[in-house]
Amino acid sequence: MNLLLEYRKTLKDPVVEEFFDLFLFRPFAFLIVLVVRRFPVTPNQLSVSSMLFGIGSGVLFSLGTKSGFLIAGILCGLTRVMDCSDGMLARIKNCGTLTGRIVDGIIDYVNGTAVMIGLLIGLLKGAFDLPVSPWLLVAPATFFMILHSIMIDYYRMEFLSHGLGKSNSPQGDFAKFTAELDQLKKRKVHRMDRWIIGIYLGYLKTQLGKARTEGRYDRNAYFRANRRLLPFWALVGSSSYIFVIMVSSILGRPMFFFGYAICFANVCFVLLLAVQVRANRMLKKDDFVS
Repeated sequence: MNLLLEYRKTLKDPVVEEFFDLFLFRPFAFLIVLVVRRFPVTPNQLSVSSMLFGIGSGVLFSLGTKSGFLIAGILCGLTRVMDCSDGMLARIKNCGTLTGRIVDGIIDYVNGTAVMIGLLIGLLKGAFDLPVSPWLLVAPATFFMILHSIMIDYYRMEFLSHGLGKSNSPQGDFAKFTAELDQLKKRKVHRMDRWIIGIYLGYLKTQLGKARTEGRYDRNAYFRANRRLLPFWALVGSSSYIFVIMVSSILGRPMFFFGYAICFANVCFVLLLAVQVRANRMLKKDDFVS
C-alpha cells in the first residue's frame, strides 16, 4: 500500500496522465526510480539516458532488418520509460527545475527525430513490402506526430492552469520565460540557460500562434467542460505513438504504425479539435471567461 501511495506521488495529476503512461510506462519507470533515488542520480541524467535509448533505437531501425526493427521497438519503449522516470524522480526528490522541464521536452523531440530518421533509412533498404515509397509514409507520419504532440501539450497545460490551477498556461509560460530571458541577457550570464529558454519560447510561439492573451476561465466550469475530453486527447498523445511504434516494430508490421499515424490518429485529432474549440467557445459565450 505504501508503494502505491509513493507511486501516486510521482505522477502528475492523474487527470492529465496519458493511458499508456499511467498503466504501462510509468509503472516500469517507478521501479527504476525506487532504485536510483538511493544514489546521487539527477533527473537530467535520466533524461540523457532516455536520449541514448532513443538514438540507439534509431540506429537499429536504420539497419533495415526485421531483427533490428524488433530490438529498436523494445528500445523505443524503454526510451519512454526513461523519459517518464526523470520527472518521477524530480517529484519524489522534490528537485525539479524549470530548465529541466524544458530539457526534457527537447530530448523528447531529439528521440522522435532519431527514431523517424532511422525508420526512414531502414525502410528505404527494402526489408518490408510497402504499398508506396517510405518517404510518402514517414514524412506525413512525422508531421502529424509533431502536430499532435504540440496540440495535446497545449491543451494539457491549459487544463492544468484553468481547470486545476496547478500550472501556468502556455500564455503564462510565454510571459514568464520571456521576462526571464530578458533578465539573463541583461546580466550576460547562463548562456546555456538562455539557449534552452530561447528554444522553449520558439516552441510556445508555434503553439500559441497569435493567441498570446490569456483568458481567465471559471475553474469549475472549465473543469466540467474539459474533464472528459482529456482521455480522448491521449489517443493522439506521444505515449500512444510510442506504444504503436513499439508494437508494430516488434511484430514486423510497420504499416500498422503508418495506418495509425496518418489515418486513425489524424481523424481523432480533427474531431477532438472541433469539440475542444466548441467547448471553449461555449465557456466564453456563457460568460465564464474574462
